[in-house]
Amino acid sequence: MGVDSYLELYTTLYGWFFSGVIWSVLSASGIIYIPFLVTIVQVWREGHEMDDDAQGTAWMIRRMEVELFSAIIVFALCLVPSSITSLSSMKLYYAPTATSLEPAPSKATPTASDSSYSRPEVFGNTVPGISAIPPWWYTVLGISSGINAATRAGIQGGIRDFRQLQDLAHIATVQDPQLRSAVQRFYSECFVPARSRFLTAGTPSAVAAAQIAKYGQADTDWIGSHAFRDDPMLYADLYARSEVASFPFNPSRDVDVNTSAGSPALGRPSCKEWWEASTHGLRDQLSSTIGGLQGLGAAVRSLTPGISEEDHRDWEARLAYQKTAPTYVDSESMTNGIGGEAGGIGWLMHLPANIAGAAGTGWQAFQASASMKPLIYFMTIAQPLILMAMYIFLPIILVFSRYNLAVMFIGAIGIFSVKFWTVMWYVARWMDDNLIASMYPGMSGNALLEFALDNPTTENTYKRIVLNMALMLMFIGLPILFSGMMAWIGINVGHGVQRMLGDAVTAGRDSGRSGANIAAGAAKRFTK
Repeated sequence: MGVDSYLELYTTLYGWFFSGVIWSVLSASGIIYIPFLVTIVQVWREGHEMDDDAQGTAWMIRRMEVELFSAIIVFALCLVPSSITSLSSMKLYYAPTATSLEPAPSKATPTASDSSYSRPEVFGNTVPGISAIPPWWYTVLGISSGINAATRAGIQGGIRDFRQLQDLAHIATVQDPQLRSAVQRFYSECFVPARSRFLTAGTPSAVAAAQIAKYGQADTDWIGSHAFRDDPMLYADLYARSEVASFPFNPSRDVDVNTSAGSPALGRPSCKEWWEASTHGLRDQLSSTIGGLQGLGAAVRSLTPGISEEDHRDWEARLAYQKTAPTYVDSESMTNGIGGEAGGIGWLMHLPANIAGAAGTGWQAFQASASMKPLIYFMTIAQPLILMAMYIFLPIILVFSRYNLAVMFIGAIGIFSVKFWTVMWYVARWMDDNLIASMYPGMSGNALLEFALDNPTTENTYKRIVLNMALMLMFIGLPILFSGMMAWIGINVGHGVQRMLGDAVTAGRDSGRSGANIAAGAAKRFTK
């Protein structure tokens, strides 16, 4: 039998195992027979309260037959565990959703789940080998799991999982101090002078204009700008101020070097050569560093098959450039410190004008992102825990209801409704993928490259707010809407389930807000 998450592998087994323990206690104590006695006494009392003794006797016999027969059915199907319908740890499995990043994921079982839950210090040594389940609930679980799997398989397009790739891009980092130093040098010695020339010229050259038309206005905002690389008066005409590793001395290029004491081992390449040189150029170093982290490069290529290798490597280098966050350091500030202080004062003087317009939207984007992740994590973890609690309490609820036939069907609908949340969340992820693709056309019509890069623009901030809020709305709203629609046909199982869902939603939202408020307080103290 299939389940819908790694955690549900264990909550299902433990839930029915604990339910069996409660059933054993109720059975051994004789409590399971009390509902039959109460039913007999109640029907006998109501029959004897009728005015006509003959009519009351006939009514009592018919009512006793119906009540006892219904109770026996519920008792046999919903309470008595069966070895035929038992769950074993070998039969229970979870098949992760196939995505573009992992088209053929392996099935997980409680004994080999490939997750942290199977570690010996967690559930690994205590997972129940067999959990006996009453026939009715085994049928409900089987039907629910089958409907979930068939519905997900029937949704066309599948999941590309842009969010997972965005998470990989966010945690990627450049740890090599030499590479970070090289990026800092290139930024100060090549990018800033080239951008100054570009802005001073006013009108871009024909070559630069063609590259800007191809790659967009943002092309000139990062160190790997195609306009700067191809314009002969920019990177090609600028050189490193001192020797660069992996670039040997070239007497025809480094003509100003004093060789009276011998030729140096290293040379000073042009900025174009420094960036573009194969294998040891800065672009290739950044690309290989980021692309090798947790398979990030391979993941990008699998999701963007129509993008050229050149664009892939540029994207990886651009992501690495963002992670290094270089700042401009001029020669004057390096010698006496005055330039750095003046630059800092100037930055502070212009700070309100530069960021006031985007500060509000940036903070809203941070809050939306901070609330979204805890909310989704809380809900996806809460669902299998809610199911486990329902399995555990079923014996007590059935006994207290005196084996009511209606409780048998309402409980089945309740379990099906909670398990169906995974289908709703699959739909939410599918819709989120398509919304990202529509709002981030990116390079050559592909959404991923632009979405994974955290560009600090107002338009990008607005898009992220909308996407995060839409995803939260679907994760919360679809289960609530489904419970409300069940009430249309008179099946009112939503109150208790919605309350549990609401608690998970509130906990996730509050934790996200608390984190955002802590960050805000820290920022305020820092600026004082």
